[in-house]
Amino acid sequence: MLGIFLGTFAYALTVLRTVRTVDEGKFVPHVGVTGAMALALVCIGTLVWYVHHIATSINVETVVDVVHQDLVEAIAGKTLDAADLMPPADPVTGEAVTVSGSGFLQAVDSEILADWAHQHGVTIVLRVRPGAFVPLGAPVATVSAAVDETRDVFDKAMTFGRRQAALQDLEYPVRQLNEIAVRALSPGINDPFTAGSVVDRFADALCRIAPRHLPRGAVERGGRVVLMLDVVSYDGLCDGMFHTVRQNGSGSAYVLIRLLEVLCRIAEVERLVDRRATLRRHADLAIAVAREGVSDPAGLIDCEAQFRAFADVL
Repeated sequence: MLGIFLGTFAYALTVLRTVRTVDEGKFVPHVGVTGAMALALVCIGTLVWYVHHIATSINVETVVDVVHQDLVEAIAGKTLDAADLMPPADPVTGEAVTVSGSGFLQAVDSEILADWAHQHGVTIVLRVRPGAFVPLGAPVATVSAAVDETRDVFDKAMTFGRRQAALQDLEYPVRQLNEIAVRALSPGINDPFTAGSVVDRFADALCRIAPRHLPRGAVERGGRVVLMLDVVSYDGLCDGMFHTVRQNGSGSAYVLIRLLEVLCRIAEVERLVDRRATLRRHADLAIAVAREGVSDPAGLIDCEAQFRAFADVL
């Protein structure tokens, strides 16, 4: 780029010198030539900036950081300061409801469904959540009693699209980070360091969730739970973060050591017993995979040491 810039500048100076020496008696548009040179310099500078911007924006660490920021924003917006209403333990039976749309469920208007259920004295249990793919004709909910025009209400309350969206889906940035990690661990790329960077971001996300509460999905009207949403649990969130990384990095001591180290860090922050049990389950799975798949004796020793450190924290 520097060579192009210097060459263009030298050419412009040569043209200006030629114009001046051909015939000194004729009018020379000095302002026009100078303006053209300035515009050429601006164009070259813009090109250099654009190439630099593209090169840095497609860097894998930049992409991981951008998606991680999306995950941080999703956690801030979709988790709660205090625990919300617990859904009833008794299962709801009734009529299965289908909708006229299909594709990825992007958003659910819970207010419309809750108001409608309260008005008709029924209870709705959603069977899908934002981020799920809904085939045409597949049931999306169960309504405790048959009511006319049920499908119209669900068609109005549910938004479908051809792609997943982060509008109400906490797991969407998790899946994006997982995709980066899995591609990095593919035999053609074999980049465990990128996978380790993704696991570090997962640790940051779970540490941010530690003092907060995930929604339970119960919506009440008039003192009665009228709508139960299908929401992501802590178990499901951890499964989405760690299962594919562990499975695709089963032969990499580096990835498994990093995974056990990350679980240890999260366990130091997390205080809820059921969540710590989930972390223990993933640590057990990781060490089992290491004992079976890691061929390097030194790497296996490091995995065992990190697993013992995790056990000590618990």
